[in-house]
This record gives sequence, structure tokens and C-alpha cells, in this order.
Amino acid sequence: MNRLLRHIIWRGQDRQAFVFAGLGFLLGLTFLLLSVQLYNRVYSDLRADLKSGEMSRYLVFNKRIGSAQVMGKASPNFNQAELDELAEQPFIIEVAPFRANSFVVAMTMEQFEDMQVMLPMEAVSDNFLDTIPNGWLWEPGDDRIPVIISSEFINLYNAVLAPSMNYPRFTREFIQQYPLEIMLIGNGKKRSMPIKVVGFSDRILSVLVPGDFLDWANREYGSGERTEFSRVIAQVADPGSAELKSFLNNKDYQTSQDALKSTAAGALQALLGLMAFLGLLFFALATVIFLMAFELTISRARQEIDLLIQLGYTLPSLIRAVAGTFIPVMLGICLLSMLSLTALVGFLGQKLGEQGLVIEPGVWWGVWVAALLFAALVMLLSLWRIRNSLLSLAR
Repeated sequence: MNRLLRHIIWRGQDRQAFVFAGLGFLLGLTFLLLSVQLYNRVYSDLRADLKSGEMSRYLVFNKRIGSAQVMGKASPNFNQAELDELAEQPFIIEVAPFRANSFVVAMTMEQFEDMQVMLPMEAVSDNFLDTIPNGWLWEPGDDRIPVIISSEFINLYNAVLAPSMNYPRFTREFIQQYPLEIMLIGNGKKRSMPIKVVGFSDRILSVLVPGDFLDWANREYGSGERTEFSRVIAQVADPGSAELKSFLNNKDYQTSQDALKSTAAGALQALLGLMAFLGLLFFALATVIFLMAFELTISRARQEIDLLIQLGYTLPSLIRAVAGTFIPVMLGICLLSMLSLTALVGFLGQKLGEQGLVIEPGVWWGVWVAALLFAALVMLLSLWRIRNSLLSLAR
């Protein structure tokens, strides 16, 4: 019976408006759900890292090299007065210099006799380390030197240095398990000492050793403690603040690329906001077109509806006849939107993974909840409008 009623009401109606409304609804819902997915999988994690200080709140500063530094008319290093000036800035929470070796360091491995890699060594306050691993402390008299290596340093070695010098490539596990040695050379002396890679840093691009070891080695094999530093690390309140950027420009300082992560977070927030706005706009317009199309359909079928009412058909049966077409179409569009979203999330996850940004795979359960809520809202609103339109015709 419902099928016969639907046939009578929809006979001769133009379906083009419903097709365009369906496409707009599909596009709008997909945009909305994608913004929810990206907010949960990407932006929320990025903001959490920023708030916890794990990302760009730690910035590395160095002086921009210009003709004055090249000609020796200006120092490329920071002195103590400049460090004090940095520490006094309101946007700086804490600052510390990178103290470097003043002697020659070469890494060797007994399994590879021809291998000799020149290493820079630096020490920085433990407050700026990602984590302080076990075995990090060193005291005079200790034979083994604990070392923290930058994750990026390993990638650079494996991708560039090892192929060019015909050296073996290493994994993290290999470096931590196999015996490594460094040669300390300076002041007419030479000494081989074993090192132990106790951790890796994603924050600091360097080869880090404990400050106590660097102090001792600089006295024994170098020229002593340096009073100038090529770069410094600082914890800042807001890496994207205009005051910080203005200070760096005025002083001709450069900062690490980690600062771009804060900008990326802001750009991602703006992008998600734009996506959500466009999705909501398409969603609202498609809903309005749907409602107008159904109301127009009901208005065009006025004579048929009047005849059906005279024949004894009740208002609920007419509502079911109209809704019987509308609800399956809505559910089909929602399902198609989720399938499109699943494919899009998989594609974006693969592309982001190629760029080094690993995100949790799959569609977040909150997206399914959001899809159901949006669909239920539209269906309830549409059923209410359909009922009002039929009531106006039945009077």
C-alpha cells in the first residue's frame, strides 16, 4: 500500500533537484566528518604536544651569518651578555647555551677498522633534554661515556654519510648494543674511550654528552671552557608570539625549524575551521534544498493528495508514504559519505606517513557518532516539515 501511495505522489515529479541536493549533502557531510576526524587524529595531538612543551616550545637560536661574520668584524657566537639579555625577555622561560668540545673527536668501531667518523660533541642543561635516560651520569674515572644521539643525526648518517663513505648503515638497536669507541685528540695527547648510546633525542639535533665529561675532556684535550657559544636553546611561552619574532628579527637571530610546528598548528586549526565552515555551509544548503524540494513535490501533488484524503487515507499513512522514500535516500547518502571518508582517511594517512607524520589509522568512533547525529537531525527536521506541509493541504 505504501508503495502505491509513493507511486501516486511521486508520479511525474522532477528528480533533478533531489540529485543536486543529495550531492551537496554528501559533500557537506563528508567535509564536516573529515574535519572532526582530522581534529581528533592530528590537531588535538599536535596541540597536546605544544601544551606539554614537547614540541616547538623548545627553540634553538643561532646568529644569522652575514658578511660581517664572514669578514671577522662581528662574532657568530653568543657571549654571556647576550645570554643574559635573552634570559631577561618576558617570552623566555629558560635559556641555556650549547657547550661544545674544543678538541678533535672521531668515532671508531673495532668491527670496521677503516671507519672513522668525526663527531661534534655538545652538552646542555639536563632541563632541556627530552628524557634523562638511565646511565646518563658520568664522573671522572668512569671509562664508558654515555651519549644521547639525535634521531635526525642517525637518519642523516644512514642517508648521506654512510653511502658516500662506504660505511655500514646502523639501526638504533645496533648502535645501542654494539661496542663503539671515540678517539679524543688534542694537546698532543690521544686517548680511545668506549661510548654507550643511552638514548635518542627528537628535540635536539646533536651528539650530547654529560656536562661533567665535557668539562673534563676540554681541560685534558682542549683549550678549556669556552666563553662564547655558537647556539643556545630556550624554552619559550609561545613560539608563535609576535614579540618573539620581532626580537629575533631585530637581533638578527635565527631559530630552529621546530618553530614552524607552532605555525603549522595554527594553520591546521584555520584549515580545519575552514573545512568545518564549508561543510556546514554545504550541509545547511543541501538540507534547505531537500526540504524545499519535498515541499514543492507535495505542493505539486496537491490534487492527488486531496483525492487520497477523500478516499479515506489518513495523514500518518501519507507521511509514511513520503518519508518512505526520503529516509532510505538519507541513510544511503550517509553510508556513501562514510565510505568516502574511510577511503579519504586512508589516502591522507598514507601521504602523511610518507612525510614522517604518523597518525592512528581508521575512522575515529566519534565520527560515526557525529554522522548519526547529523543524519538524525536532518531526518527529524525534514519529517517535521513534511508533516506541516501535509497538514496544510489536509485543512
